[in-house]
Amino acid sequence: MCFVLYLACDGPVPERAWNPADRHVHTRPLLLDEEAVRGRFSLSEVAYVGSSQECGCGFRSITRFNGDVLADMLWEMDAIQNGDVEIANHRELCELVDEAFLRGATQIELYGCWSGDEQEVSLATETSSREQLSHARFCFREGNLYRITGPAPVASEVRHRIDSDPPLGDARDESGKSNE
Repeated sequence: MCFVLYLACDGPVPERAWNPADRHVHTRPLLLDEEAVRGRFSLSEVAYVGSSQECGCGFRSITRFNGDVLADMLWEMDAIQNGDVEIANHRELCELVDEAFLRGATQIELYGCWSGDEQEVSLATETSSREQLSHARFCFREGNLYRITGPAPVASEVRHRIDSDPPLGDARDESGKSNE
């Protein structure tokens, strides 16, 4: 079972095709068995967003077991193991959101859940700025709806923020040298 991510906006969702030979963040129209996810959103244009792993498992997320969010320590251990992949996918997701804003969207929503749970009720709704979305420690909480507010920062600012924040568990001193 995989984590899946969906994006809705009040304008056209940027199109990015899946290419297994050149794996990147991509979008596609909803499949018939995913149509229930439309009920999570207040916006009409909804699409599936996949990571370089084809599903949403390449995005940073916190999973719930028995209704409880896993402890931050467990998430940090996972982030250390999958850091480079998740950083690249998250950067590309931010660029996708930027593109939607640049194409005229004024509202964007993101919803992530386990595949097959698209019809489940959203557990919480959070409003995050576009800047918060690009932060290196941002991660999706399974079952939460995220309302992303713009305007989008300049793309070079996104790359700098995501690339400059050290991965979790990577202790660095002020000069940027690793303490390990």
